[in-house]
Amino acid sequence: MNRYLKFLSDKSKRENIYIFFSPNGLMILLCLGLIFFICIIYGNSMAYLGLFLFFTTISLSAIITNENLRDVKLSLVNDIQIGQSPLPLKVIVENNGQKECLQIEIEGKKMSSGRFDLKAVETINTDVFLHEEVGVINLNRLRLISSFPFGLFQSWKNFSLKQTVYLLPVANNHRGEYLPGSMIKDRIIMESGDFHTFIQTDRVLSPNEIDWKKYAQWGILFGKKYDSPHLLQVEITDFDLKGLNTIEKMEQILYWAEIFDLMILKLEDLEETVVDSNEGVNAYLKRYMDKHFEIKNI
Repeated sequence: MNRYLKFLSDKSKRENIYIFFSPNGLMILLCLGLIFFICIIYGNSMAYLGLFLFFTTISLSAIITNENLRDVKLSLVNDIQIGQSPLPLKVIVENNGQKECLQIEIEGKKMSSGRFDLKAVETINTDVFLHEEVGVINLNRLRLISSFPFGLFQSWKNFSLKQTVYLLPVANNHRGEYLPGSMIKDRIIMESGDFHTFIQTDRVLSPNEIDWKKYAQWGILFGKKYDSPHLLQVEITDFDLKGLNTIEKMEQILYWAEIFDLMILKLEDLEETVVDSNEGVNAYLKRYMDKHFEIKNI
């Protein structure tokens, strides 16, 4: 009795494999129906033989397609993932069986991967690309699918997930030539190394970086180049983002992050934060999105 209950418990923990005809398989099924109709009308022995071969092929295809996914498991890397659409999600796929698994794909709502193969007892890392609008996304399910060997059937296994993903907008400048109001008086220019030469540039410069004599002579901005890099620091407040909606504010912050080496963000609904890297910007925008976006489940 205990063995029977243990068997049922183990069985319930396995991922169910589902199988159905692929579009090509449905066309073959229609052909089989036509052959069967010809067999009944004419009683042709070759037609009976062809029907038998077709049924044998379909049966073998269904068995192989089903077995192809039996020992394959899937899981997402648990790190919080943040970026722009299409966002590559890191997925771990394991083949715990002793046979090779061929022509496997990962699929989900607005998610897809390329086709790949798994050797016996192999674990690989691959990417599933999420195509979705800006927002906070809860991923609830992914599926493994396969149509090996003949494409007549498609089998799939569903995997439940609990993963939160943050999709950012693309950097965009909504302020034109406007610069953060406190930039000129508060920005710190830290120059190290010896002066090297002048370079022509169109990036944002502080007054200290511009060679005004050359600008008066040529009407072109020339910046001072140093042997060691210097740091551009800017302070951004709600006033600098006034009139922009939530997504536009994020786009503007990302745009300014490409210009300045260091930003001091002083937005009303978040604590003051100093950001000096892409990872820092992403971490700040994650907290910003937690406050301003509703979670979307897919």
